[in-house]
Amino acid sequence: MRLPFYSASAALCLLTASLLPGCIHPVEDEPRPAEPPLLDTRWQLTILGTTPVSEMPNFFAKPDFQLSTGTGRLMAHAYCNGIGGAFTTAAENKLSFDQLTVTLATCEDDATGFENNYFMALRATRRFLVLDSTLRLFDDTNPEPVAYFRVAR
Repeated sequence: MRLPFYSASAALCLLTASLLPGCIHPVEDEPRPAEPPLLDTRWQLTILGTTPVSEMPNFFAKPDFQLSTGTGRLMAHAYCNGIGGAFTTAAENKLSFDQLTVTLATCEDDATGFENNYFMALRATRRFLVLDSTLRLFDDTNPEPVAYFRVAR
């Protein structure tokens, strides 16, 4: 008895699929590149809360920050103001910012709202995670990050 064409095709697909995994090297065997360090790396903001930075108006500077081991200070840029302050890191990816100060340049209305939210996210930060070259900042109350960053270019 002859099998219909679709049954033979299905059998061939199943046979191929069962043999294929033995021929492919698992992804886990490939070495992962090292994650960038939290400290002394300039991080560029990509998402604030749930809003991608690409959807925000383009002002003077790209929002970023860097934590300097030499000075123990945060140096950050919002769109038209700078942010400075001290930071503390501890075990278990703890991170917090203290004594935050902001310059008082006049910004367009859209930028002022963004900058306030950025400042509040930094002030609320209690822990971090660097995964897949993306820095995520978390507060104490939300399982989702308050901000996402990538290494600045």
